[in-house]
Amino acid sequence: DDRVRTFVAAGVQVIAATDHDTIGDYASTVAQLGLDDRVAVMGGLETTQLIPWLDVPGESVPRVIGHFNFWPLVRDPAAPRAGAPWDELIEPGALFDKMAPLVGDGGMMMLNHPWSDPIFGRDTGYLRAIKFDPRKPIDARSTLMKRPGGQHRNMDWSIIEIINGSDMSEIMQSRTLWFSLLAQGFISPGAGNSDSHGMSDDQLGWARNWVQAPTQVAGFDPNAFNTAIRDGRMIAGNGVVVLVEVGPPEGPRRGLGFTPYVPKPGDVVDITVKAAPWIPLNEVRIVTSKGTQIVGEIPREPNPFGSNVLRFQGQFPIDSLVTKDDFLIVEAGMAYPLAADLDNDGVLDTTDNNGDGAVDDADVDPDEDVGPVKPPPDPTAADDQRFLLTQLVSGAWPEGFANPIFIDVDGNGWTPPGLP
Repeated sequence: DDRVRTFVAAGVQVIAATDHDTIGDYASTVAQLGLDDRVAVMGGLETTQLIPWLDVPGESVPRVIGHFNFWPLVRDPAAPRAGAPWDELIEPGALFDKMAPLVGDGGMMMLNHPWSDPIFGRDTGYLRAIKFDPRKPIDARSTLMKRPGGQHRNMDWSIIEIINGSDMSEIMQSRTLWFSLLAQGFISPGAGNSDSHGMSDDQLGWARNWVQAPTQVAGFDPNAFNTAIRDGRMIAGNGVVVLVEVGPPEGPRRGLGFTPYVPKPGDVVDITVKAAPWIPLNEVRIVTSKGTQIVGEIPREPNPFGSNVLRFQGQFPIDSLVTKDDFLIVEAGMAYPLAADLDNDGVLDTTDNNGDGAVDDADVDPDEDVGPVKPPPDPTAADDQRFLLTQLVSGAWPEGFANPIFIDVDGNGWTPPGLP
């Protein structure tokens, strides 16, 4: 009861209940509480391998394939794991073969936190486990292209998690992986997850997704909802709403969706960013296969308890952003912290944790004299821009993004731009 009430209190309208290794479903509780018009619940599952078995070249111990979410699913209380299939000792493609009939046509299969660290010796992020390098092209011999069960490839997830709760490192790492896949033509929408496991570990609805789907909570249609997600008609964020349209400056313009857009001369990307005034924002970014460009600065709100939620509006000519077929993603939030790829695997590792103005290197002698060191920013200090926010969500770092719009420059069909 408390969990469902918390969903409603957090303003979350649709929940995919993906508990570990058992099919979860809060529908009966929602009905008993009379909240059918406030929150819709889809049964789901987070598969979680525990038996190390996967041989990865260069590793001395076997691995597991990490975590994957699946929905919608029907709970069977009388079956083992409430109807969830045995998920050990198989690659993702074989797992997808098992799950596809259960989620049905249009059901969702999500790659969770793809670069997360292992926990208790078990990998939680698949791309990290197999040592995926986002700088290198995926060829036919890649582990990701295998069909271990005969049907799905190991990379045939239908959605990928980019934001995980309030963890800034997850965003910075996952976006690098996602951009590499998009540039090579492996298209799936990006999402945010709260990844909450209880009432006090992670804030429910932080992060969350806004889906442009032709359905309402009352009489909820999961097929319409999931179809909209698959088409990329979704934005994700931690307190930040990023609205994007493409078309003539004066309109009408088209919104999100994976159908490629053929620009006309003078067409623009129209960006609107909304957030409560107590949510700190610094910048707006546009991402293509060529990299990330800061296109706007967002000043600090003078009155954090005011009513202004419109934090940025701007238009940018498409031809100034792309010169060939490409994807276009708009992000907004606080500036990313200083970070670097210290182990040269193509993914950022760590940041300036001790406030000395340089990315921390694990190989540096801790007794070495690095000169004056200022303390890292303290979000609990009243003058810190995150002070008010972190009273509600500990460690919160506001970021948001809209799913990609694919720009077909020459109008003869979208061609992946390739890696830089």
